[in-house]
Amino acid sequence: MVSSNSSVAPVGGFVAEEFSDVRTAFFDNFRRGDELGAGFVVYYKNKMVVDLWGGYETPTKSKLYTGTSLNVVHSSGKAIMSMVVCHFVSRGYFSWDTKVADIWPEFGEGGKENVTVKELLEHQGGVGFLDEERVPSAEDTWLENLDRLEQKIAGQPHNYSGKTTKSYHAVTRGWFLNALVRRFGDKKTHGQLLRDWINPALGIEVYCGLPDVVFPRVAPMIENSLLARVNSVPLPQPDKSSPAYRSHRTLAGSFNVKLPSGTVQRGNVREVLKGETPSGYTVTNARGLAKLAAVMVNGGKLDDFELMDKKTWEEAHTLESINLDQRDDAIGIKIRTVFGGWSKSNPGQIVPQVPLTYDEKLIAKISVPVNGKGHGWEWVGWFGMGGSCIQWSPEHHVAVGYVPNLMHPGVIGDVRGVNLISAVVACVNRIEQRGKLKL
Repeated sequence: MVSSNSSVAPVGGFVAEEFSDVRTAFFDNFRRGDELGAGFVVYYKNKMVVDLWGGYETPTKSKLYTGTSLNVVHSSGKAIMSMVVCHFVSRGYFSWDTKVADIWPEFGEGGKENVTVKELLEHQGGVGFLDEERVPSAEDTWLENLDRLEQKIAGQPHNYSGKTTKSYHAVTRGWFLNALVRRFGDKKTHGQLLRDWINPALGIEVYCGLPDVVFPRVAPMIENSLLARVNSVPLPQPDKSSPAYRSHRTLAGSFNVKLPSGTVQRGNVREVLKGETPSGYTVTNARGLAKLAAVMVNGGKLDDFELMDKKTWEEAHTLESINLDQRDDAIGIKIRTVFGGWSKSNPGQIVPQVPLTYDEKLIAKISVPVNGKGHGWEWVGWFGMGGSCIQWSPEHHVAVGYVPNLMHPGVIGDVRGVNLISAVVACVNRIEQRGKLKL
């Protein structure tokens, strides 16, 4: 059992002896001032070997951050939405190449008649941003209003006039996928499936459509000083043909939410969390993310729980060849997506994160630290704005979940995750090397 009440931050949890490097990396993130509150969980060969938490839920440090603390994980929720869609593929309700309009006829308007389920999963569905009159309010995303939401967004014209283009669906993706899910089986929504099936089966807490009774337990998301500076920089006069403009429209212009005075993050607004926005406002913790990653690294099944069959799992992990080398038109970087909609890590890296660094003019560039470079590892999963991640390495049978409440810049992880996962890699490499020596 780990227990520390240092002057930096209290830390608790459990670390298996062979993973002591991870404990050090977790402590170091706090010592450097990079964390407020955070949790990190690791499974190795179906066994939990790390369950760490530490710090505080609020800047006033009035409440400890624990293993059961909850907060928004932003786009890490996309990975969970993908898992649920894969379950429906596994059950035979539709296939990767099923046209969305064959399931939801109204979707076929506006040049979208040929968009497939797989394209929607892979951010190639042409609905990454919405026209102003189709942008929903927070109330539109509430469970009782999902019919209204779907009527509003169904006719959105294809963002690229029908041409298959990789362009990050930051907020919208989950709304469109949820519309497919709730047309089959028990006709439950993504959030209802989490609540009624996945959570009780796995003993975790993952919410999409947060119950009012749970809201007081959710730690607020806090911007670190660098992110606050980046967000304060005025946007230039928009060139509507530029990726920068489309990125802003995708990230900020797909959801009409009036922020209360003093609130800078939509993820801290009760009305937003009450709705089902799987792509941006899923609420959970490191235990929840890691347990789901453990299901995935084990072929879609863990103990008596089966999320998908082996065939679907293998297909879902197939690297997509269409637009593989194209830079994402909204965020300007290459993302190697698989059929299931997750990303595969880049060759030459032992970690999945692609962190950003900023110069004195706040110009960003990709900069993978030395401890994140190397060979022999490939990760699958996704990230959340601010730093969270859910990742698994099928070859090494490792699954991780990381959830912080202090947001750093970047949408594909940051140095905190690099430090944690590179420590996991070092530990597993030692274990596996010893195993080879014994043969």
